[in-house]
Amino acid sequence: MADFKDRLRELIKETNKTQKDIAKEISEESELEISPQTLSYYVNGREPNYDTLKVFAKYFGVSVDYLVGYSNAERVENEDVIKELGLTNKVISLIKRIQSNLLLADDDRSLLDVFNQLVSQPLFLSFLVGFRRATFPGTKFVNFHFESLSDYESYEIDADDAKSIAYVTYLKSLLDEIIYDILIDERTRQSSKE
Repeated sequence: MADFKDRLRELIKETNKTQKDIAKEISEESELEISPQTLSYYVNGREPNYDTLKVFAKYFGVSVDYLVGYSNAERVENEDVIKELGLTNKVISLIKRIQSNLLLADDDRSLLDVFNQLVSQPLFLSFLVGFRRATFPGTKFVNFHFESLSDYESYEIDADDAKSIAYVTYLKSLLDEIIYDILIDERTRQSSKE
């Protein structure tokens, strides 16, 4: 598990700000006077007291538990999702952004509706498995079992081919088939409305 200095470094890096700018902003936004040198001490391993931890947590928008490495959930409300589903903070943030997005301009569906439709496609899991094998080849053979346009297909792919153009083309065609299935579902949905 990460410790405070690692988390602090990570959070500072994500802001794209200098330690001097961050120290100044923290001093302006809180009752804590912090110099760039003091911030540097924390980045290099000095342990802060609880009040200082709370100030850092508020500034970076994370929980104190995350700051000290007790939790991988940046925010308390993400903790259960991370424990149960294993999603990262970035994925949770992305899904929340999708959820809060406005409706598509020419449609009554939100981006969350589109996301749910994509992820619920039968071929989506096969795509993820294939992508994992393409990026992390570790076993000799990869077996895919999935429904494809109501046919049950099985593919056996040599993991040595994971970096080949043919394998990447296979993954692309699988993604194309997912999109095709979504389009068919959408046409069916529209036809049933009429």
